[in-house]
Amino acid sequence: GKYLEMVPVLLNMSILFKKQHLLDSTEYNLTLVQEIIDKNLSLDHISKHDYQDYQIVLHINQAALKVEQAKYEKALSIANTLLQEEAVIGNKYFHANVQQVLAEAKLGLQRYSAAHEQAVKARDFKQELSIEDDMLQVMELLVEIEVGRANFEAAFEYQKAFLAVKDSLSKAERKEVYQALMVEYETEKREREINELRQQQLVNENSRNLLLAAIVGISIVALLIIVFLRFRARKNRELFEQSREVDRMKSRFFTQISHELRTPLTLIHGPLEQLREQESSPEMKAKVDLMYEGTTRLLQLVNKVMDLSKVQAGKLELQAAPVLLTPLMDSIFSFFSSRSEEKEVDYQRLVPTQEIELYLDEDK
Repeated sequence: GKYLEMVPVLLNMSILFKKQHLLDSTEYNLTLVQEIIDKNLSLDHISKHDYQDYQIVLHINQAALKVEQAKYEKALSIANTLLQEEAVIGNKYFHANVQQVLAEAKLGLQRYSAAHEQAVKARDFKQELSIEDDMLQVMELLVEIEVGRANFEAAFEYQKAFLAVKDSLSKAERKEVYQALMVEYETEKREREINELRQQQLVNENSRNLLLAAIVGISIVALLIIVFLRFRARKNRELFEQSREVDRMKSRFFTQISHELRTPLTLIHGPLEQLREQESSPEMKAKVDLMYEGTTRLLQLVNKVMDLSKVQAGKLELQAAPVLLTPLMDSIFSFFSSRSEEKEVDYQRLVPTQEIELYLDEDK
C-alpha cells in the first residue's frame, strides 16, 4: 500500500518523541499515521481488520499523548471508547495498554483508587503476557499512585518489585550483551582463524610456486647444459673426424709421393750398386760409394714416409739390433764429405777410441 510500510516507523518515532517530551513532533507523526491508514483504506490497499488494528494502536498512542499534554479528560474519553471495541476486549496486549493509559489519566486527575484499580489490571495482563519492559512502567506508575494515596508502605513494596524487575531486565540485558559479545568474539576469532588459514594457504601456495619455478628453472638450465654438451661433443666428433680425414689425406699424399720417389731411386740405386762393384779406380770408387750411400739414405727416408700410415694405425714395430757407433758415424760423415769439399769447409770427424755398441733400428 501507499506509504503503509512507514506506519510502524512513524509509530515508533512517536513513542521516542513522547519519551523525550517532544509532544508537537509526536502529535505530527500520529496525524501522518492517521492520514496514511485512511488513504490506504480508501484505495483498498488495506483490509478492514488491519485498518482496525492500526486504528487501535493509533488511538492508544493518541490517548498517551493527551496524558503527557495533561489533557486527562480527553485521554479518558479515548481510552474508555477503546474499551468498548471488540478488538481490544479480545486482545490482552491492547487491553493492558488501554488500562495503563486509564491509570495514568486518573492519576493526573488525582483519582488514586480508580487509578490503582486500572494499574493493577494493566500489571496483571502484562505479567500474563511476560512483557517485563512494559512491567517497569506499570510498577513505576503504581509507586506514584501509592505515594499519592500516602500509602508509603505499599509504595515501598511496589518500589522493591520495580527494582527487582529492573534488575532482572538488567541481568537479561547484560546476558544478552555478554552473549552478543561472545558471538562477536567467536565470529572475529573464526574470521581471524580463517584469515590466518588463508594466509598460510597463500604462503604454502607461494612456496609451492617458488619451488615449482625453481625446479622448472633448474630443469631448463640442466636441459641447456645437456644440449650444449651434446652440441660440443658433436662438434668435437666432427672436428676429430675432420682431423682424421686430414691425417688420412696427408698419409695418402705422402704414401703416393713416396711411391713416386721410390721407383726412380730404386732404378738409380741398382746400377750404382753394380758400378760400385765393377769400379777399380779408387777415386771413382769413392765417388760411386758416396752416390750409393746417398741413394740408400734416400730410400730409407722414403720407406719411413711410407711407414707413416703404420704409425697412425699403431702397427709400426721397431726392429732393434746391435749397431756399432763408429761405422754409423763414418757413414753419416761420408755422406756430407763431398759437399764440404765443394764449399771448402773444414769437415772432420771425431770418434771415441773405444768402440761403442748401440741398440737401435737403423732404418728408423
